[in-house]
Amino acid sequence: MVIRNPSRFATVEKMGLIRGRALRYCACAAIVLGVVRPASTAGQNRLVHTSGQTVTPSFDGWFKNADGSINLVFGYFNRNHDQSLDVPIGSDNKFTPGSDDRGQPTHFLPQRQFGVFVAVVPGDFGKQTVTWTLTTQGQA
Repeated sequence: MVIRNPSRFATVEKMGLIRGRALRYCACAAIVLGVVRPASTAGQNRLVHTSGQTVTPSFDGWFKNADGSINLVFGYFNRNHDQSLDVPIGSDNKFTPGSDDRGQPTHFLPQRQFGVFVAVVPGDFGKQTVTWTLTTQGQA
């Protein structure tokens, strides 16, 4: 490319200055419009419960074993920030169908816990379902 009139083009220094100003203007506009919140206010709207909240089971994935059986991977979300809960195996902590006890935890640490245990199902499990029922604070 041949530039015939170099004065028509901004110098590298001017382009950097223009880009910098444009970026600052866009950032300010985004904050004013509420599109982006400054980091100092990002956590102010977050409600944290230290105790008294429920625990929800989660399905985290699956993988096949060498024998063809399938491991279903589970975790949980304890909505309490500080409180651990204990729920023994039984009507409040069970799997269906089959055995109530498939290796699930009975002690639930605070916050989100990934890949806590696996429940093994046969390779021909297909479209059947398995349900982990966990009742805490009177809620399933």
